[in-house]
Amino acid sequence: MRRLTDKDKYLDKEKTKINTALLDVDDVHINFEDYPDFCDSFIISAIWHDGTELVDEEMEHLNDDSQFVYEIIESRAY
Repeated sequence: MRRLTDKDKYLDKEKTKINTALLDVDDVHINFEDYPDFCDSFIISAIWHDGTELVDEEMEHLNDDSQFVYEIIESRAY
């Protein structure tokens, strides 16, 4: 597979909205003490479909997408 560009990875020009369709979540931290909100839970690592890991800045933007994080946490918690 070809290397993904920033244009592929982001859904906006400001490069703050990650294209979650092009990545796989590798590891998560789930805090069950704040169930059912899971507001203290987060994604630890993820990999782009081209095999490269998300860098720190990309991980910050990914974890800012609270709806996506919640969906991932919910799918892994049960």
